[in-house]
Amino acid sequence: MKGGLKPTFFLGVSVKHWDSYWLSTETLSSFAQSNHKDGYQGDVLYFWNAVFKEFQTSANLLDIGCGNGALAVLAEQYPKGFDITAVDAAKIDPIKHFKNNEKVALSLKNIKFFSQMDCEKLNFDDSSFDYLMSQFGIEYSDIKFSFPEASRVLKSGGELIALVHHRKSFITQDCQQGIKVLSQFISKGGLAYKVKNFIEFCSRYRCIAEPSRKEQNEFLSNNENLLQDFKKVQINFSSEVEQDWFGQLAQNFIPMIVNWREVSVYQIENLIEELINYQLRINEQIQAAWSEDEIKAIITNMNSDWKTIDITPKEIDGELFCWVLRAKKR
Repeated sequence: MKGGLKPTFFLGVSVKHWDSYWLSTETLSSFAQSNHKDGYQGDVLYFWNAVFKEFQTSANLLDIGCGNGALAVLAEQYPKGFDITAVDAAKIDPIKHFKNNEKVALSLKNIKFFSQMDCEKLNFDDSSFDYLMSQFGIEYSDIKFSFPEASRVLKSGGELIALVHHRKSFITQDCQQGIKVLSQFISKGGLAYKVKNFIEFCSRYRCIAEPSRKEQNEFLSNNENLLQDFKKVQINFSSEVEQDWFGQLAQNFIPMIVNWREVSVYQIENLIEELINYQLRINEQIQAAWSEDEIKAIITNMNSDWKTIDITPKEIDGELFCWVLRAKKR
């Protein structure tokens, strides 16, 4: 497929950290760390079902930034016989992950997925779709190009509907604190690399048939120092959110320290790479989130192809969750 222009914060940066996530993760949604592994639930589910209720039967839908297909699957399972296409800039292969989930697998087979297609340059004919939809996807694009492209592939009277990350949402605030904690693990000399050094030492130590008293003491000292390093870092995090992030990250490493006899250097290197990619994804999510000023600029600069545009904040349980974008083509 043809490549498109990247958003500003993607310039010169590969999207391999998204490729690796979607190609290795058995989850429909990037909400996998919560309870959305097999699709959206709660308020998000209710929102989209209310939207789908407005659509005509057999409407042509395009899901932008689809990931492994959470929103597309939700639309496919809605009883209106939608014709669904889904695109993502990253490498995706949703069907391979859900062979053992019959309901999801059946839905995925009814969706036309296009991997490595940028929404700034969609490889579809003009006026191909009745509706465009996006769940935390289109904001990662360069809207100077993706919005005109959305208008081009929409039919007259068609609508673009999206849930977009909000700069002040509880999601963004949580991620900002998460970045702070992550840096203590994967920055130079961070906890992850200290664990790696320990595992490298252990790989040599367990090859010694009968360790001397000096070698045993060295092992015990390294083990104790590493655990103390974890405690020193943890005590510096004051908020409940930071403590939660620390606990979630630490639980990946503590078993490696305890089970040092079975852990390879390769395993810890893979974990570090996963966390580096995780940090890249979170940073991009924070940068992609729209502020109030950006909303004003977006509305001001929308071209004349659009009849109406409405961008409003959405709350869940009294907390700011995202923006709701609805733009209707003339």
